[in-house]
Amino acid sequence: MFDHTKVIGITGGVGSGKSHVCKLIEKHLGYPVIDSDAISKEQMEPGGIVLKKVLETFGEQYANEDGTLNRGKLADLVFHDPDKLEQLNALTHPAVIEEIRDRINNYAKEHIPFVFVESALACSAGYRSFCDELWAVTAPETVRRYRLKKTREYSDEKIASLFSGQMPEEELKKLCDKEIVNGNMVGDLELCYQIENNLGL
Repeated sequence: MFDHTKVIGITGGVGSGKSHVCKLIEKHLGYPVIDSDAISKEQMEPGGIVLKKVLETFGEQYANEDGTLNRGKLADLVFHDPDKLEQLNALTHPAVIEEIRDRINNYAKEHIPFVFVESALACSAGYRSFCDELWAVTAPETVRRYRLKKTREYSDEKIASLFSGQMPEEELKKLCDKEIVNGNMVGDLELCYQIENNLGL
């Protein structure tokens, strides 16, 4: 899709460790990773291209006194209302994808052989339009629960709520081309081996 550059989307459920996999890709393999969440947050900052549209759509009550977005309040709204979530996604996804494509084009001009894009929504937000492959980072549910409790101190109720709102892992794997297994006993060396093997290196 992009001359000289293969684009790979990295996705996975909450607690799967996809961000850790992406850090290994950058640190040990030296390939760039574009973080879709970071782009989305930038565009939601005051002056960002999406924040104005969001406040116009949902109301100024979702802004803090300093003009920043009240993310918690908006999250509570869309989490309990699928129609509102769809509205929000329609505002945010196109702008994020446009920025991702621009960054990929810049890497392609530098003849970077592989560019990775990290996104929990890669399978449902149109990433197939610019990714050559999608990879699923997976881990057993017990491991994912343990990680969320240990690193984020989430309650069982919070974890159950997050899991219920995401695509089941088996379904996710069917939509992806390759898999990175990131279970409890998998170390960084094994993860790097899996990444290189998936790349054919």
